[in-house]
Amino acid sequence: MKPFTRSQNTMSSRSGLLLLLLLWLSVGCKADPLPRQRIQVPPSPQALQRGGRVPLAAKQTNPQAQRSQRSQRGNQVAGLSWSLPSRWKLGPRRRMRVATYLIPAKSNPRAPGGECSVFYFGKRQGGSIIANLSRWKRQFRPAQGQQKLAMEKIKQFKIKGLSVATIELKGTFLFSPRPMSPSKIPRPNHHMLGAIVNAPQGLVFFKCVGPMSVMLPAQHEFQALLQSFRTKKY
Repeated sequence: MKPFTRSQNTMSSRSGLLLLLLLWLSVGCKADPLPRQRIQVPPSPQALQRGGRVPLAAKQTNPQAQRSQRSQRGNQVAGLSWSLPSRWKLGPRRRMRVATYLIPAKSNPRAPGGECSVFYFGKRQGGSIIANLSRWKRQFRPAQGQQKLAMEKIKQFKIKGLSVATIELKGTFLFSPRPMSPSKIPRPNHHMLGAIVNAPQGLVFFKCVGPMSVMLPAQHEFQALLQSFRTKKY
């Protein structure tokens, strides 16, 4: 048996060190890695302006400011804005309407009230003024036993440079449960106050209908709404 040479001893020691290194690496790979912590970075003001999520603290606003914003919502369209009578309430949103205002009965708040609808269909849309006044007129018929409506009055004038056409009708209102519905529900003793305004961006329609007992006290409020018109220059 030959004795180990110096080179053989060196190779043996290197092989042992390499084996220990491989063993240490295999054990280290199987060990569970340290858990990573997610750091939440608050959104920048620019991100919030682009529609990012708003922190909870930013969503909490003054209740009085919320009521003020609600009272102003739906009071402008087509470059036209107006003031809502203090007694009228902003109703729920409806299809095809800019706004719906609820007109309560003045003598008895629990009695059925009236409703004022505001429409805007776009620039040069919605038909002519005469066609719409005629259509509104066809939604009324004389009371039973009468030959003509209790009132039919049409006026044209200007308010702060705006051309306005108004219509006032009294009789039996043919209520439509849905837009463009062929079925009509007759509602006797009803009163309509309507207005069509030639706003900077097209015609805006105001159609207020309710029982005569409700709409008669609301006439001066309707006139005040018309007189409050303001325009935005484009």
